[in-house]
Amino acid sequence: MAYTPQTPVHLTFDGEFAEDTPINSADMSPQVSTKSVKANPLSQKQRLQQTFASLYDDDDLIDLESPGWSSAQDRQDRVINFAIENVESFEVKSEDVGTLMEIPPGNDVETSVGAESEIREIFNIRAEWMGTSQFYAEPLLELQNNGGLDQVIAYREAVARDTACFPYDPVPLLTLSNTYGRLGFSDIAAGNAHRVIILIEAAMRITTTIPTGKPRNFPAAAYPQLDSLANSLIHTRYSGFGPHALEEELQNLHRLALQTLLVALLSTASNWEGLIIVKSALKVYPQDLELKDLQDELKTAFLDRSRGYEELRHQMKKEDLVEATRMGKIFQKKYPWMDQDLYKRTPETLREANKCFPVSNCELKAVVFGDAKPTVAQEGEDVGPLGIFATHDIEEGELVMVDKTITGVANVPSSKLEQCDACQGCLSPPYMRPEKLFHVSCCSKVAYCSLECYKLASEGYHKVLCGQDFEWLYNQIRKSHVSGAGSHWKPLSFLRIVAVVLADMRKSKRKIHPLRHPLLARMSANYPPDAKIMAQCDTSHSWQYFTNVVAPTQILLQLGVNVYTDTVWTQEVIQTIYWRIENNANMATTNLTGKEVHLVNINPNYLFFNHSCEPNISWHGACPSGDVGIDWLMTPQGDLLQPGCTAVWCIAARDIKKGEELKISYVSNPKGDEDAGSGNGREGKRAWLSKWFDNGCGCTICEEENRVEHSKANMVAEHQANMDCEMGGVVDTQS
Repeated sequence: MAYTPQTPVHLTFDGEFAEDTPINSADMSPQVSTKSVKANPLSQKQRLQQTFASLYDDDDLIDLESPGWSSAQDRQDRVINFAIENVESFEVKSEDVGTLMEIPPGNDVETSVGAESEIREIFNIRAEWMGTSQFYAEPLLELQNNGGLDQVIAYREAVARDTACFPYDPVPLLTLSNTYGRLGFSDIAAGNAHRVIILIEAAMRITTTIPTGKPRNFPAAAYPQLDSLANSLIHTRYSGFGPHALEEELQNLHRLALQTLLVALLSTASNWEGLIIVKSALKVYPQDLELKDLQDELKTAFLDRSRGYEELRHQMKKEDLVEATRMGKIFQKKYPWMDQDLYKRTPETLREANKCFPVSNCELKAVVFGDAKPTVAQEGEDVGPLGIFATHDIEEGELVMVDKTITGVANVPSSKLEQCDACQGCLSPPYMRPEKLFHVSCCSKVAYCSLECYKLASEGYHKVLCGQDFEWLYNQIRKSHVSGAGSHWKPLSFLRIVAVVLADMRKSKRKIHPLRHPLLARMSANYPPDAKIMAQCDTSHSWQYFTNVVAPTQILLQLGVNVYTDTVWTQEVIQTIYWRIENNANMATTNLTGKEVHLVNINPNYLFFNHSCEPNISWHGACPSGDVGIDWLMTPQGDLLQPGCTAVWCIAARDIKKGEELKISYVSNPKGDEDAGSGNGREGKRAWLSKWFDNGCGCTICEEENRVEHSKANMVAEHQANMDCEMGGVVDTQS
């Protein structure tokens, strides 16, 4: 008889564990009901696929025409009904996973600014616990309205403790994944499910979860600790099991983990990657009805999205269209169970950044908006938004700053020796003579353009990466250009940043939280207001299983980080790093040798520039080609940097007074006058900038536009009021 895994339920009160804590059965258990919705006829899907034939060059990966898909088959759209009764129903059990795997369909919750305040007032909504998924607003509102949220939060804390106490036991981690899914944080649910899967697969010696649907294309030696992790799992949890019982138990947990992962991917709208995974899973478990149901739901969701882009197929490039249909989407949010101090930029952060600031003609200070009075943050408090301010008068054309960085990456691996591993400068003739290259004896896979770059790399990150093979990551990037899976540049930036953080930890022999490392602590993400209730009409952000979960987990394992016992490298920390990278990276494309190279850079000082539609700073990054003048590469000291490097040059666009904030434009031609006929005019620029500014950036252009819009709104309201009065008079006359 197979062993049934059970997770101990520890609810904490006043910091103490309580094995037998009484639980109110009316408040703690999610019940699930289902409703059936007819699937679209197969002939319609076939017509759609013919319309989108170019999208399915690699449709063999997901088997869109599998025998299990028929026009007579009803699709089960499963809706969570949060009538909380018993917290133990969150527990992962082997007998029936059905009630644990339900997912709500897309809902039509659209919340206006005015309605948000009313909803929060009526229901006392805690917006921070509304999840990252686009599809959970309705059940999560019901959960909070029923008063069950606090008990679910307490259960999450208890299971998290179990996970820390038993790091190689997949059951608590899988239970935690399901709990995050219930709370609507589907991205975190996917990350934890993935960690369960790779641990179990290490014990099973099978491969079913890589997004390509094929065996892993990286050497097993890349994960030297996986064998020991698998042995720890077997010896601690399954000691005394016979071979057949052990195999049955591992397979059962493997199926549950796959199902949990697929539900999370469906909840993040990562339908394409989910289809790839479920196809591989069904080869291993062909009789699993839950997997088949999930496959049907993923197919329907994917085809529904494709149908939504049908009218745009002649207006978009094929690559963009493919990516749009396959990219997942989540809301960008702070994770409420994390230490909220990790989201703060404190006075210490500000002092550290100013200490390392490369120039004396400007400094970092807190930004004060409008007529607000400046305040001084106390130690440990958040200093708020930061900006760069002139410390003396700056003349037009003056080179204000050249911000060099070692946290720039290219889509070409350093092992090709075409670019400097530190600054990404071009190493090919005529920009660099071969005899001038700096090679290192410890590693044949990198070269440098100068002794300075070699020293920066050696002291900053190279010792962590030396001898490591990350070709699998670049292979995936190259594959993305033909499969429509996106650029995957974020894992490259993550790799370099993690190497810097780990190198500093090893050098100082002191462990710090990665989000408190000076490189990451200075960055901020572009979160919505804390009280905002996100709805499907709000801006969502790209999310992919490979990019956001698989790649960073593989990177950490390969660099020797034990993601099961090292509690600072959780999936929520990884995603928080991604949010900061996304908000602070700048991109450039160079073509110095006849081949385009794409760069993504985190310049540690340039990232503090704020936006204005009337900027007083112009800037440029890597030289786009060999046609630019020599001045493009000049530093304030008169030195020349390597062509193609990741530095950013910042130049005064006009005279700047002492104390004035230095600002750049986040978009080219922010006034939009040159792009008016292309659909990228001022209205388009303003719309694109709205992800940072709800009401404009505060420049005179935005303020005048706001005044005009406000005036128009008043005129419309006045006209409507007059119409209402006239209609009222007519009614009175008739009566």
